Amino acid sequence: MPIHKAIKVDLEYQNRRQNGFGNSNLLEKELMESIRVWLKYSLNNNVQLEISPFAYFQNHKIILEKSDEMDKPIKEYRLSAAIEQTNSLTKRLYWANKTGLDFRFFEQSSNNLIRVREKLYLKYELLKNWQIMLWDEILLNVTNASLAHLLDHNRLYLSSIYQFSPSLKVELGYMKINRLQKSNMDLLNENNLILNCTYTLKNIKKNRC
Repeated sequence: MPIHKAIKVDLEYQNRRQNGFGNSNLLEKELMESIRVWLKYSLNNNVQLEISPFAYFQNHKIILEKSDEMDKPIKEYRLSAAIEQTNSLTKRLYWANKTGLDFRFFEQSSNNLIRVREKLYLKYELLKNWQIMLWDEILLNVTNASLAHLLDHNRLYLSSIYQFSPSLKVELGYMKINRLQKSNMDLLNENNLILNCTYTLKNIKKNRC
């Protein structure tokens, strides 16, 4: 929701699903649920600062064995900050990079960590209200992790974004994740289908006498 020409507030809700053990029902089990607040400030047309002063996550274990379905979810609180810079290559083609920092707090404080993330992406406007986006993001654990587990995971993403109205935007995408779990030295490969819905509220204007 825009609250000023250069400032807006986002309220984000996520629900991620996964298949159960031994089946291919992608929606059967919960993987993660979260709610997060973002404050975004545009320094100019190309640079944006983002701060999330509060986020709550409920993380379920990735199901690799039958017993994983019985594990209780792990609660996480997160503080995040990022800076994003966008540049145009042509009239319709843009590239951008986004550098972020996550402060992750878990129920067991010994698991708390700081994570750095770097994203590079391309965005192409097929039409005025239809875009294609491709990006890659690497996430690194810089505290509470051995050098061998510096990599948290890498995301490769392709999506189609359609603006139905000034208020409603829908994004459909596919994400390939290579994840390095702390308990393992082998990369875990994940395939994800993504649906993002964004609804923008109009900023409130004061009535003048």
